[in-house]
Amino acid sequence: MAFLWQLMRHHLFIFLKQVHNANQKSGLAAGPSSPINKFSDENLISWANEIISEALNLRGMPEIDSKVSVEQKCRIKTFRDKHFLNDSIFYILLIWAIKPDAIDWIIVKSGVVPEERIENARYATSVARRLGALTFAHPEDIAQGSARIQKIFLGNLLGLNMYTMS
Repeated sequence: MAFLWQLMRHHLFIFLKQVHNANQKSGLAAGPSSPINKFSDENLISWANEIISEALNLRGMPEIDSKVSVEQKCRIKTFRDKHFLNDSIFYILLIWAIKPDAIDWIIVKSGVVPEERIENARYATSVARRLGALTFAHPEDIAQGSARIQKIFLGNLLGLNMYTMS
């Protein structure tokens, strides 16, 4: 299993590097304000936080149900931070930041109970796939908070962001 994880991680970083290089050749930066030269966990987190932050600065907070607490979920520090990732609201915010009209906030749940976390994860993976992201993550794994799956899913969303920029 560890070997399989290393292959998936390696594939993710190669994919992100290829899309990044293609964007650089076309004159586009990889991220909102500066390109990433080396892909690492810290860079992926920083980049995702920056994409959401810039979208919030441009568009303001999305109109959502008052039961969903988005303000606290706008930034993550680590992939092991289950409280901020297992409800998938951070991922839904990231997809919204990449393509605002792709998210229907009426569908998003608060993520307080496990069933709502899985529903949010299903919604996030469904929208990501519809937009063209290649995702190996299952909604149940995202809702459980596996750091490895969180990393793979976030990387695929960032790849989607780079791809949509080209």
